[in-house]
Amino acid sequence: MSRLFNRLAASAAIALSVGSFVQAEGQVEVMSGQIQQFEKRIAELERQQISDELTSRQTQQVKDLIADVLADAETRSSLLQSSVLAGNENGKFFIRSADNDFYMNIGAHLQIRYYYNVMNNRPKSKGGDKISEFQVRRARLIFKGHVVDPRFQYRLDVGTNPYNGSSVMELAFFKVQVTDDFAVLGGQWQLPYLREELTSLARQLTVARASAAEYFTLDAGTGLQFYYNINDNAKFTGAISNGEYAAYPNDYNGFGENVFDYALTSRLDMKLAGDWRQIYDRVSWSGTGMSAFLGAAVHYEKGFENDAIIDEDLDYLAWSVDAMYKNKGLMLEGSMNGSHVLNADETTFLGDPLADAVGVVLQAGFMATEKVQPFVRYEYFDKDSKGFEANQGVTVGANYFINKHNLKLTSDVVYFFDGTAPGMNPFGNDPMSGALGFSAQPGQDFSQDPMIAWRTEFQIAF
Repeated sequence: MSRLFNRLAASAAIALSVGSFVQAEGQVEVMSGQIQQFEKRIAELERQQISDELTSRQTQQVKDLIADVLADAETRSSLLQSSVLAGNENGKFFIRSADNDFYMNIGAHLQIRYYYNVMNNRPKSKGGDKISEFQVRRARLIFKGHVVDPRFQYRLDVGTNPYNGSSVMELAFFKVQVTDDFAVLGGQWQLPYLREELTSLARQLTVARASAAEYFTLDAGTGLQFYYNINDNAKFTGAISNGEYAAYPNDYNGFGENVFDYALTSRLDMKLAGDWRQIYDRVSWSGTGMSAFLGAAVHYEKGFENDAIIDEDLDYLAWSVDAMYKNKGLMLEGSMNGSHVLNADETTFLGDPLADAVGVVLQAGFMATEKVQPFVRYEYFDKDSKGFEANQGVTVGANYFINKHNLKLTSDVVYFFDGTAPGMNPFGNDPMSGALGFSAQPGQDFSQDPMIAWRTEFQIAF
């Protein structure tokens, strides 16, 4: 009605104006201009009224939509609180049922590294005299928790290959806590052998593990493991598995392709002082008090069968002893590892003679401040092989703890100055691996051509 009234009123005004000045021929042009102005004004009034009506309707629609969203959110929140809980607890993200029958902890581990390695007369196939390289050493998602009952636990670690980015299932196992002192584990997990390997990748002292330990490491195995707390100061771990063999891709082997009859691993850990939790890293944190630990492990693999790399049967025996001491910011650790090829004549693996070997690692760290930990490491490796000379290396560096191990920057320099570069152990890892920032032709003389590696790593872990 208002638009019609406005239009009639405007038309009447125009008509009166025209009637009053119709005899004044000179005013025609003025009247024409006034008519155009009136028509524009009428159009503007019509548009504004339509816009006001639309704005009013849209405003009400938005208000109704907001009310619906808030009501839905309140309903969903109520349902979540009654059935599922999620959040962050002690730095760990979790999802948990309200009755705690189902629980999942979600973690991640990222390590970005830079290597600069110098060694004269190194073959081009091994990188030449100088190697400069960035590397995503680890990118891993970790899922662990329990199902139905906190005694039935699980863990899945999904990582990436640092050389091609492919996904790898690194760990996958269940654990049943049968009693307070006895538990059974099954799946693929870290075999209970070297203390250096049993310490989390996120809690190492240096950028990477020692070369003299890498040669002997057993990595992950598939089978069953048993835990037994002998008393408050002693723990025993035993395992039966498919064994460890470097030719297994990503620690897996196909059905019927296992080259061993069986493998047995056992480890004994003893606490001389402190708390068991202090064994799991290499830092003497402020306020934690003194701690001391001793450990020993034995591994035996029976019935190695011929394959494309080794053409005779043999057995394998490995052993390790270690000790750790922490007090007032100081951490001291030492280990000795050995391996023996049994019931076999001299043979080779990837062109390198198989032989008995021994390695020693000594390392120390000191918390100079609440965030800075300088460290030093010495390593020695020898192999009972013709022409091989025992090698020695020293590592010096420091950790900067931005937020303990959750955010950490580590930098070190490794110097191999004596002896012969070792080759691979078919039952361990490559001690001159690029994953450690190293590269050397087996048999190359460090006394003539020392190797120096500068390594820096930034870590995120939770």
